Amino acid sequence: MDNPDQLFKAFSDSTRLRLLNLLAQREHCVCEFQSILRVPQPKISRHLAYLRRSGLVKSCRSQMTEGWARHLKADSLEPYSAGIEKHGMNPYAIKVMAEAGVDITGHHSKTVAELGSVEFDYVSCHG
Repeated sequence: MDNPDQLFKAFSDSTRLRLLNLLAQREHCVCEFQSILRVPQPKISRHLAYLRRSGLVKSCRSQMTEGWARHLKADSLEPYSAGIEKHGMNPYAIKVMAEAGVDITGHHSKTVAELGSVEFDYVSCHG
């Protein structure tokens, strides 16, 4: 994070601090946060979004989106999940997708640069 003000703001909220503390222990789903913190889901999502924008929390939505797109539309789509840095496959994404009957263990973390000359019709950004 380049902006110290944004970092201090991220740490200034007790709910965000509690979320970071819980995430330091292990990954959780939002429903677990609701139960543990006794905070409504929209408020948790808002705080998690702020932490993601601040660079303090990473998400696995892109990996899951690619997995669902390949699972549901492999005959008509060629989806890719990529970012500006590689972070490896998120084990929580693999677990959640397996629970839904979708195997993404063969997928791998990619950078946008690796996709090089791939021409895209659509781009979905998870920021």
